[in-house]
Amino acid sequence: MVLFGSRDGGAPTTTRDRPRPPQERREVVVPPHGEQPVGLGLPRLLEIAGITPAQALALGADVLAGLESRHAAGGDGLSPKDVHVGPDGRARLADRSQMADRAQVADRAQVADRAQVAGRAQMDGHLPGTEEPDLTAAATLLDDLGGAARRTARHPDARAVERLAALDAAVVEATRPGGTIAAVAAGLRDADASGGTAARAELARLVAAAHGRVAGPVPGAAGSAPRPSAPPAPAAGRAPRGLARSVAARTWKWAVSLLVLVTVIAIEFAFLRDQIARDIAALLDAGGPGSTTSDASAGGPAPVVAPAPPTAGAVSAVDLRTMGPCAPGQACEARVQVRLRPGSEPQTVDWAFHVVDRCTGAVVVLPGGTVTVPPNGDRADAIDALALPPGDALAVLALTGAPDTAASAPVSVPAQGSCTVPAEPSR
Repeated sequence: MVLFGSRDGGAPTTTRDRPRPPQERREVVVPPHGEQPVGLGLPRLLEIAGITPAQALALGADVLAGLESRHAAGGDGLSPKDVHVGPDGRARLADRSQMADRAQVADRAQVADRAQVAGRAQMDGHLPGTEEPDLTAAATLLDDLGGAARRTARHPDARAVERLAALDAAVVEATRPGGTIAAVAAGLRDADASGGTAARAELARLVAAAHGRVAGPVPGAAGSAPRPSAPPAPAAGRAPRGLARSVAARTWKWAVSLLVLVTVIAIEFAFLRDQIARDIAALLDAGGPGSTTSDASAGGPAPVVAPAPPTAGAVSAVDLRTMGPCAPGQACEARVQVRLRPGSEPQTVDWAFHVVDRCTGAVVVLPGGTVTVPPNGDRADAIDALALPPGDALAVLALTGAPDTAASAPVSVPAQGSCTVPAEPSR
């Protein structure tokens, strides 16, 4: 007895419960291509345009809402190729049942073969689970959206930092043991409530621009944009004379401008000859043996040298990001992500934080955490609260101790710090 899944997401039925004549064929009505909305696939959108943190958060909220609805209907599976950004700026998941109907109209025999293979796989219990693979795919997609937004917003403001932190928190929730799609979708929905409407309007304009259209109603005739009328062609007999007058007018203006510039330079040189000579002499003397500068007098913080390489052994990368604005002498939340090379055995990951005072060179070690990654796992994510020491310019690094020693790139706190130079004692 062969089991077949219900297309509407209900309980599976059997061939014994639902007999059907061998020659029966279900007619599928495929809507014409012109009725489909013009949109853009998510991979193509990220390839041709940069997105803001608000747009990335809106896309993530829409994708998780669609994935939640698909699971409620009994479906599963998530791939970036399934995500489609419509002309209204909303991201939707492709209707896999409609895609299967079109494939059945094109080649019914091939679809029948695939149904038999799927039925055998379901009997044998070889179909993959629906919850954890989709959460892993959702975490990867959200992480890609956050990375694309960070490449666009190199100096984010406070609101953009909050939206990026919401995406990072969703990635942590999706990779947490026991995490659910409903919890990830609810968190993104709450974070998107403030600026989702404006972000989707911007995404709609990006989709329209990708198709060479103008988003929103266009004034003019219904159904078409007004075409600019071509300027009247000049009369054949007057073209040479008009061209000569235009060239003469431009030449006269250029000559006057050049004369005024030469006059101004001559006047400045006549009145400021000595000052110009002194400035030139000062520039030539700069850098000579008598003029030396030091980094300490400039007040610039010293560069930070990482205590370990960025990759080592099973650790392929260590990433440290603050979850919001941080300041010296205050508490700071930071997300640590350790990417691993998957192995057949569980891997224990532990880390600590090194806080370097870029003005004095002092180093403070803060405790981190420990996470056990299951077999074939490729990363560990955690959010830690750090008690930063006081200082003018700090740098925070995450340093792993197991399974191998690697360090993240330094994160400056504050982003633009400077060192206070003490005054020299009077003589």
